[in-house]
Amino acid sequence: METEIELKFFVSPDFSETLLSKIAETKVLQHSCRELGNTYFDTPDNWLRQHDIGLRIRRFDDVFVQTMKTAGRVVAGLHQRPEFNAEHTSNDPDLTLHPLDIYPEGRSVEELQAQLVPIFATDFTREQWLIGMADGSQVEVAFDQGLVSSGDKTYPICEVELELKSGQTDALFTLARAFCEAGGIRLGNLSKAARGYRLAADYAGDPVKSLELVDTTDTDSVETCFIQSLEHALAHWHYHEQIYTEHESIEALLEISHALSFIRQTLTVYGSIVPHALVLSSGKS
Repeated sequence: METEIELKFFVSPDFSETLLSKIAETKVLQHSCRELGNTYFDTPDNWLRQHDIGLRIRRFDDVFVQTMKTAGRVVAGLHQRPEFNAEHTSNDPDLTLHPLDIYPEGRSVEELQAQLVPIFATDFTREQWLIGMADGSQVEVAFDQGLVSSGDKTYPICEVELELKSGQTDALFTLARAFCEAGGIRLGNLSKAARGYRLAADYAGDPVKSLELVDTTDTDSVETCFIQSLEHALAHWHYHEQIYTEHESIEALLEISHALSFIRQTLTVYGSIVPHALVLSSGKS
């Protein structure tokens, strides 16, 4: 099992020029480009999706790799999710290739295996670079362009992923800040799989929601409350950013404004436990 740690960004196709320019300023250890085809499987009632599990088979250069991703977490575009990879020989899923104890209770592995059907596919060109960072960390940069498809429905893929291969998570943010200097890039909380499931279900989009109170208890430490408050505000922001991108909803834009205000208030209230420069910077933005 591996735990994938990555930052995901949605970009426009012309961002490639900016990306290449920024990568030219780094230490490139490896570079490659390949066509990737992926089929995602689930039961007709989306049993795996209901348990936050993703199952896909990836095809490239006549090689098949089956991947099972289990429940993880996403905070401000930083995705952390355990995954199990196994070499395969075809595009037909085989659940026994992975540890049997990772599957949710309620259905046997045999039942799940018999019920699996292809739900959607992603096909894209991936150009990737392995970057050596100043602190010794290594970050893989991937630029994906292609399509998510389900039946005759399609949705474009154009995104950049920064995956930590070794070293410190801070290296992801150091590289991300450099990429963001020219604009044209936004954090992505929706994975390709999430967009595929939406496409397959003809999902119209999420509803606008009011900013709720942070869920804390009287036993939480000050640090815990601070972190939960920021995560709560960031989740609200990025949730409504996706809605605004899809529908240009003024209501969603208002909720983004509320989230930003809450972040500023949080940094002010908890200013004594975060760097003073960060609080001042937030107050000026």
